[in-house]
Amino acid sequence: MIFNLFLKDTNNVGDSVCGPLLYFNFGEQKMIDITKWKDYINELKDNYIIIGGGGLFHIPSPEYNEGHFLHIKEIQKEFKKLILWGAGHNVHDSNEILFPSSKMKKFKLIGVRDVRTPYRWVPCPSCKSYLFDKGTLQNVASIKYEAVYYAHKTFHNEKLTKQLPTLYCCESTFENAVHFLGGATIVYTNSYHGAYWSLLMGKTVIVDKPYSSKFMV
Repeated sequence: MIFNLFLKDTNNVGDSVCGPLLYFNFGEQKMIDITKWKDYINELKDNYIIIGGGGLFHIPSPEYNEGHFLHIKEIQKEFKKLILWGAGHNVHDSNEILFPSSKMKKFKLIGVRDVRTPYRWVPCPSCKSYLFDKGTLQNVASIKYEAVYYAHKTFHNEKLTKQLPTLYCCESTFENAVHFLGGATIVYTNSYHGAYWSLLMGKTVIVDKPYSSKFMV
């Protein structure tokens, strides 16, 4: 059995669709929300565990106090067959991407979504969604807006919400988000996945007031 731990049950659509096992089939497999891993500790034992994707590396900061990174540290104490796939950095008020080498060496295989690191770059698995297939994208090819704003509600720019058609990442489905972004020429966003998906569709992307290391490229 192969398990995939990511933020499966969150209302942030980007995090909820970034698990690699949503797009790859390795036979017997199961997806679990990483915050609930202790509920499955007996199932997870002695099996391979994929951690990612998503911005799971919330290294200590005043805001997060290790955040989801704490789950990774705890998981590493319990299990040995660990794979990191498409997970990334997300430290607020930081422009440095620093993965803790003492923890990274505990993974059997490593692929991170951040560039300019010592590790292999593996993009967020959500790029494998059928929504980005050429035929599917033709359905959203007609431009409805010159510019839109795709926002993280906690950190949104009120000025932009008044000026532009706005969609919040925590109030959307994956399909609606792609259709919204696909219908614009220019995308303003403070969402990692809003920027990522827009770039996949060839949009002009303006990251508004980047607040986290996840925006450093």
